[in-house]
Amino acid sequence: ATGTLNANLNVVSRGGLLSLSVPDINLELDPHSIKSRQIFQRGLVTGEMGLAPFVPRDNKGIKFLRFLIVDADVNINANDLSFIDLFTQKFKDMSINGTGLVDGRLRMEGGKVLQRTDLSIDAGDLDVNLFSHQITGDGKIEIDVKSDPGDELDLDVTFNNMVILQYGATIPLLTGEGLMLNATATNQLRVKGDTEPTRPTDINNKMKLENNKKKKVRLELIIPTARVSDMSVFNHYLPPDSPVLFTRGTAELTADVMLKHNDAEGFIRLKASKMEALVDKQLIRNDFSADISLVDGKLGERFFDISGSEFRLDNVKVVGANDEFNQKDWDALLVLNQAKTVLVDPIQLKAQATLSMTDSRPIVATLGNQKGTPKWAKKMLTVEDINGTVEMEVADRQLTIPNAFLDSDNIEFGAKGIFAGEKRDAVIYARYKKLDILLKMSNDKKNIDVIRTRRKFDDYHPPTELK
Repeated sequence: ATGTLNANLNVVSRGGLLSLSVPDINLELDPHSIKSRQIFQRGLVTGEMGLAPFVPRDNKGIKFLRFLIVDADVNINANDLSFIDLFTQKFKDMSINGTGLVDGRLRMEGGKVLQRTDLSIDAGDLDVNLFSHQITGDGKIEIDVKSDPGDELDLDVTFNNMVILQYGATIPLLTGEGLMLNATATNQLRVKGDTEPTRPTDINNKMKLENNKKKKVRLELIIPTARVSDMSVFNHYLPPDSPVLFTRGTAELTADVMLKHNDAEGFIRLKASKMEALVDKQLIRNDFSADISLVDGKLGERFFDISGSEFRLDNVKVVGANDEFNQKDWDALLVLNQAKTVLVDPIQLKAQATLSMTDSRPIVATLGNQKGTPKWAKKMLTVEDINGTVEMEVADRQLTIPNAFLDSDNIEFGAKGIFAGEKRDAVIYARYKKLDILLKMSNDKKNIDVIRTRRKFDDYHPPTELK
C-alpha cells in the first residue's frame, strides 16, 4: 500500500482496554492474498476509521468488528465478496459471494451500518445461495440504510443474466434476466457466537422458535420472467422415487414473493407446454399451469401457507398399451383450499383440495391399461363434469392420500394410499351406475376386485408406514 495514514493508539494496560483513532487515511492498496487466495486486486481508501475501546482477549477474531468505526470512501476491485455475509447473516438461508468492483461510501459504528452509507458492487461474477439454490450470473449489489433512525439495513441484488441451480444439480432449474432480491434486516452486525433460532421441520408443528425475539427481517424475490428448459428438474422437490415424475417439457415462470419473519405474501406462476409425466408408471402428456399463492408464513422456519393455489391440466393425452386418450378440449383444475408447506429437502406438504374435471375419459383410459379391468368400464367415457375433494400429505419421503373422492351423476371415483419409492399400499375405486370395481396395489402387485368393493374402499385406511 502507498499513501498517508495518521493514527493514535491508546492502551490502558496489558489485557485491558485498547482504542485506536485514524483520523486521516489516503491509501492506494496493492493486491492482497490470504493463504494464497487473492482477496482483492487493487483498491483505494480515503477517510477516517478507528476502534472504540474494547478488550482484545474478550473479542477475538472478527468480534472486534463490533467496535470498528469507519467513515470512508472505498474503490476496491474485489476477488471475494463473502464479506457481505457479515451484513446478511440475519438471513440464515442466504449467502453472497463473487467478484466485482466495490465502490462508494461506508459508515459504521457500534456494529451498525450508519445512514449516508451508499455502497455499490458491480459484479461480473455474482453468486447467491438462497434456500439451497445457487443463483449465478452478472449484476449489481447495493448496500445502504434508508430508514430513520437507521435501525434497518437494506441490501438490493439485481441480476442482469442469471442461472438457478438446485443444490447438487447439474441441469439449470431456471434461466432468465432481471431477477431481483431486496432484503431488509435489523441493522446489527452478527458474528460467530451469537445465538441462533432452531428450525423445526415437522409439517404438523406450529414451529415455535426457541429464540423468538421480534425481528425486522424482510426478503423480496422478483423474477420478471424465467425459462425452464426441462420440467424433470422439478423432480428434485418430490420424495425419492415418487409415483409422480416429470419426464420432459418446457415452461415459463414469473414470481413476486415477499417473505418476513412472521408473514409472507406473493405468487409464483408457471406455465408449461407439452409436458410429460409418469403417474404410477402411466405416461401422461399435457399442458400444465400453476398459480401458487403465498398468504402467510415464517421466513426463518421456511414454513408457508399456500392456501388458494391452483393447478390446471389441459390438452391431456394418456398413452398406454391397451387404451389411449387424446383430447385438446379436456381440462382439470386442482384448488388447494387449505395447504401448508415446509421448504426442506424434500419438501413437506399437507393439503385439502377440490378437484374438477371436464369428464372421466383420462381416468378410464388409465384403468383400461390395468389387467383385469372389465369392459363395461369404458362406458364411463361419456360421463361429464366430475368434481370432488382430495386430502394429501407429503412428509418423511412418502406421499399419503388419506382420501380422494370424485363423483358425477352416474359415476364415482375414489383413491386412498401411501407411496414411497417402489413401495406402495393403495386402493382405487370406480363405479358406473350399479357396477363398480376396486383396484388394489401392494408394492409391485396389482389386482382387480369386483365383490363388495365400496365397503372395502370405505374400510381401507392407509398404513402409517410401508413394509
